[in-house]
Amino acid sequence: MITMAALTETDRLCRQSIQKYLDVKGIPYERQGYYLRLRDHDSLVVDTRITKEKPYETFYWNSQAVGGNLYNFLRNYENMESKEAFDELKKMAPELAKAEVHEVKTEPYDANKWRGHDQHQQSKQYLVNQRGLNPKLVDALFKHGLVRELRNGDLFFSWRDQKFQEVGGDVQGTRIDHEKFGKRGTRKMIAKGSVKNFGFHFDANDGSGVKKMYVFESPIDALSFYNLHHQLGGDMSFISLNGAGTKIKTIEAYIKQFGVPDELHLAMDNDGAGFKGMLRAKKELQPENADPHPELRKMKILFDQPADQFKDWNDALKARSREMTSETIGNFIKHRQRSFGPDQYKQLVHEFVSGQFGNVVPKASKRTPEPRKGVIKMDSEFNEVAKKLQASRMKIKGVDLTKDPEYAEDFGYRFDIDANGSTEYQEMLTKLDNKKMGALASVTSDDKGCSLWVFDAKDRSAVLKEISSAYDHARDPLLGRRVQMPNGRGGTIVKTGPESLVKFDDNQVQKFSAMSLDQHVIPDFQVRYLRDNHLRSASASDVMHMAVTVLDNQHNAQAAHQKQVLMKQPMTTKQRLGLAMNVINQSRWAQVSPDPKTMVPMSRNVKAREK
Repeated sequence: MITMAALTETDRLCRQSIQKYLDVKGIPYERQGYYLRLRDHDSLVVDTRITKEKPYETFYWNSQAVGGNLYNFLRNYENMESKEAFDELKKMAPELAKAEVHEVKTEPYDANKWRGHDQHQQSKQYLVNQRGLNPKLVDALFKHGLVRELRNGDLFFSWRDQKFQEVGGDVQGTRIDHEKFGKRGTRKMIAKGSVKNFGFHFDANDGSGVKKMYVFESPIDALSFYNLHHQLGGDMSFISLNGAGTKIKTIEAYIKQFGVPDELHLAMDNDGAGFKGMLRAKKELQPENADPHPELRKMKILFDQPADQFKDWNDALKARSREMTSETIGNFIKHRQRSFGPDQYKQLVHEFVSGQFGNVVPKASKRTPEPRKGVIKMDSEFNEVAKKLQASRMKIKGVDLTKDPEYAEDFGYRFDIDANGSTEYQEMLTKLDNKKMGALASVTSDDKGCSLWVFDAKDRSAVLKEISSAYDHARDPLLGRRVQMPNGRGGTIVKTGPESLVKFDDNQVQKFSAMSLDQHVIPDFQVRYLRDNHLRSASASDVMHMAVTVLDNQHNAQAAHQKQVLMKQPMTTKQRLGLAMNVINQSRWAQVSPDPKTMVPMSRNVKAREK
């Protein structure tokens, strides 16, 4: 092992303890063995082990596809420039030198440490009810040893080599605990000792002879795609990378072990990181100039994506959407230019060329910054939003950052919102947090208020519209909710009042009275499983899937008839979901009820708006 004394001064500074830095700076994290998971960014994990192969602490930030030593941490997490990072490392060196060293021996993977047990109910319910997978597919996974339930109830995805020997695995938690696991809410990790450049995979062969390899970011996405599109046919392999842009060597390892496919289908997430990851895979597997892999030239590379409104294949599965595209590189790029828009597409290409392969969103600070000087007078559009927020006791002000040396390089403007105890603040903040990257660059917040960071001062108007829209949704929970007509036609509520407006998916707009629209609004639900008495949230599609599962498990003519009525008999959405709830509530499995937050009567809503 290389000792710290044998390193250059630069390497010695860069390889100081990340954990000690977190402790000194008061950055909160959750300890998972030798791993530390940050609370404010739960996809950022610090590995504190010191081994022969890895002689210093490292981190990996999965959502950003970046990692490295403490210097890299300061550059990416703290958003420091290079000189600023080195100055910080020198200043803190005396304190960081006091860090405890976790020197461990690298151990090979041991499957006995990840034993399952005979009861699979908890993990099956997770895969079927929360992830939407077909119960028959789930049963087959358990039967063939591809998944198992660990003794703590977590789900284990088994990695199998060409001889079907287990060489590693993914651990996926099945219980939600945001206090322990942060925003993700569940445990997610790779089993200790798992072989490098490998992952979960499975095969399906219909005998047609066309060899296809499908590549996904996670086991759940691979299974979701197969659940939706197993009828595509061919000698199919489905592999998980456990990430996007930085895991391309995993694809090469699969091809080396299992052979060159006729078609390679890149099916990563429908976001910036997935887009860049697929471009990188194409570039490295079939480079334009050099040719390190001539045997891969005959392989046809296609880019598979769900409909643009879904982030990944599991989102598409839960919506029961089979819409997808399978495109060549030229058509894929044209498609993404349209779906991302010119500004975001240009930004993503710049990040790709610069080697930034994750979802890169500029970060102002991990802490809510103090209000700064530079507050300027706004126009009538600002005054209109300020008046809206004032009705709920919130206050807003705008801050010009173009002359602030600390932020001017990254941002042009900032809106500061004081919550002032408003009951609408948290719901409005949730809507703003869910905004995709655009004019709104980043949101930093706490219970007292939030700051909305804007790339360019000229984008102020667009962000004001986003604030206004988020506030309207917080005040009126029916705005933006989905509706479904008896013929299956779906749409979104865009205006409420004595006459509400619904914009359907075919872009047609139709008026409804409050009473008639109330029959077609799709609510969310609360499910209390009788086994553990825990209350969980569920979508309408979750409730329908649960009801079908209950009926399928009864294996009698009456249940089969009920299923036909539930699935095929014409009725309103409210009637169909009511029937599904009755089926579930009569079972000994769970009790379902509409979520009170999404069951606002139209009449009450109209009165609130008039007031």
